[in-house]
Amino acid sequence: NRILTSTRRKIDALREFILQIKQELGAYLTQDLNNDPMILASRTICSTSGVNQRLGEFEILLKSTIELANEFNNNSNEWIIIEHRLQLIKDKFQYLLTRSNRQCRELKTNSDIKHEILEINSQLDHLETLTHSLEPIDNNEINQNTNRTKLHRFIRIHDDLEILNERLIKINDYSSSILSNDQIRQTNDLKLLFDRLNSIKRIVRIYLDQLEKLLAQNEINQSFSQLRTSK
Repeated sequence: NRILTSTRRKIDALREFILQIKQELGAYLTQDLNNDPMILASRTICSTSGVNQRLGEFEILLKSTIELANEFNNNSNEWIIIEHRLQLIKDKFQYLLTRSNRQCRELKTNSDIKHEILEINSQLDHLETLTHSLEPIDNNEINQNTNRTKLHRFIRIHDDLEILNERLIKINDYSSSILSNDQIRQTNDLKLLFDRLNSIKRIVRIYLDQLEKLLAQNEINQSFSQLRTSK
């Protein structure tokens, strides 16, 4: 019980660290401090010194969090989820870091927005096909490796959907600030993409919940089985 309590505290602490880093990085993306045209809002002055300093602090915090996570890597389903979340944060961090020193570039045009909408729609096609192509969840499956492999796949799809959702939000915010003949059509296109994305996400979330419960139950059953064997 003491071991389980200690592990639970570490997991809870990790989740707090991960939430903090995601919120901080999300704020940086929203504030356009990396000056990338993908998310650039109306801005005339680019400042990178403060950004680089803050990114350095993020890097230290991220390394410490990863080291803490590695201390109790037991390949459980909770560890797998944390591992994927950390990888997603590392990817976002690298995304910011590689662009923090770029010069300001021009804002998106209507043509850029149209291209972005088509690209996101294509990626949603891929994720939707991928979701339907995955094997269904078997509640009688006791092989934890099989269930964890499925969990890995659904988590990757879910994380990709979250990234697309962020991109859609930024495109929608920027599109609403542009007065053009295409604005109504773009607004309708974006709404359809949001609806489609949320529909796929609901399906993936159901699969994830089922897998997490199945993995947790199998781990409990295995623990009881080991206890009976050791007596």
